[in-house]
Amino acid sequence: MKNILLDLNILLDYYENDRREKFPDSIRAFDYLVENDFAFVSSSSIDNFEFMKYELTRRSFPDLTRKEVIYIVHSIIKEFLSYFKIAKTPSYIDIDYDDIEDSQIIASARAVEAKVITRDNLMMKKYPNNTITPSEFLQTINSKVPTKIDFANLKKQHFRYQSEIEKEIDQVLNNTNFIMGDPVQELEKSLEEFTGARYAIACSNA
Repeated sequence: MKNILLDLNILLDYYENDRREKFPDSIRAFDYLVENDFAFVSSSSIDNFEFMKYELTRRSFPDLTRKEVIYIVHSIIKEFLSYFKIAKTPSYIDIDYDDIEDSQIIASARAVEAKVITRDNLMMKKYPNNTITPSEFLQTINSKVPTKIDFANLKKQHFRYQSEIEKEIDQVLNNTNFIMGDPVQELEKSLEEFTGARYAIACSNA
């Protein structure tokens, strides 16, 4: 199974009571990923979730103040971001102007080699190789077919630390400070401290 990215509709299924009852497979898939694995959420989905959840909460609880509703919504976002990682929208996205949101989510998923768990029929029809329904996902994890176990799963390790790695890479690329810059000096200093050596020198070819 590839990495998994949750579509906006799955997040709303989980955090809306009436939808929880209507779409139990979404809930089971969400809970499985929280307890047994990790998944991604597209950066493009977070503000859409905030907007939609705000409106839904305001309608359900009309007596709440705007500040109270915002607090509830932001608490929910903080919760699911404590479970799942953010997959950013890459700059090389092919924007589909018929559905810009879907094309952003798919681009985020492709960037982290993930399948999107979704109930969006139009998305599934347009991107069949990049999407999977909650029920299909549950069938996959419950399958008795033996799975190949990699000797070393470097991709899994990478994705667990992806945000930290991305941050460092982006800083270097954006500063274009590739040679003898601050990052090189920081690496050398860290190597000195880690090894206990008096000096550490980073070489271009080791």
